[in-house]
Amino acid sequence: MQLLLDRVRLDEKQKLDELCQWLLQHLHECIGWSVLVDRSKMSNEELIHLFMLHHGMSPIQWITHQREKLMIAPKTNRVDHLDLMPLHG
Repeated sequence: MQLLLDRVRLDEKQKLDELCQWLLQHLHECIGWSVLVDRSKMSNEELIHLFMLHHGMSPIQWITHQREKLMIAPKTNRVDHLDLMPLHG
């Protein structure tokens, strides 16, 4: 049972790492919530949970923090707040 749990955690971490790598390459773009969910292939809850677990902040906070670190701002200088509504289904 523990081996299965370890494998699931490793898969989740790998998915998160791949998403973060993609995000780092696209920080100059306006990235909405639906893009994060589609790109990650995770549910809203899973995405938030994994970011909180591994980075101590929400995905949007992580993106903002990375932009601040690199002094990169998207063209609109904000995340598309209209796209932050939870997806149903």
